[in-house]
Amino acid sequence: MSRTIRYLALAGLGLVLLALGPAWALTKTANLSVSATVAGTVEITLPPASLPSVDSSAGASAANSFSVSLPAGLSVAVRAGQGLNPDASSTGAAPARRMAGNGAFLMYQIYQNATLTIPWGETTGAAITLTGTGSAISVNFYIRVLPGQNVPPGTYTDTITLTLEY
Repeated sequence: MSRTIRYLALAGLGLVLLALGPAWALTKTANLSVSATVAGTVEITLPPASLPSVDSSAGASAANSFSVSLPAGLSVAVRAGQGLNPDASSTGAAPARRMAGNGAFLMYQIYQNATLTIPWGETTGAAITLTGTGSAISVNFYIRVLPGQNVPPGTYTDTITLTLEY
């Protein structure tokens, strides 16, 4: 074979090899992790809580309720503040709440249970614990005006801040 033909053959083989070059390229793969956090909606519906007419010397109690909507499985602690007019002896675990009206204060308590033995307050032990179902949960609570008070007739009010901690 002549030298020219050999060069042409080698040149042709080189072109073929260049064309096949990408098929010989090395590859490396890696996995990309993708995640998202879906924040659930937490809603609380609070109708005004009230007591019937109260004889301040005898005291009174009444059941009330509110509702909380939580995503299924989400646990929350519902904490009840001490109100706008707490007594000097009030604490987060044992709030001594007072409603104000007519220049006087009417002492009252809020409880988690109908037997009025578990106060509802701000600390972990005094909070109401709920676990979401994906639907509204009705939560009962009980207000008791303490007996033995001598206050003028009229309307007495207070505002309690509820905090949902999750």
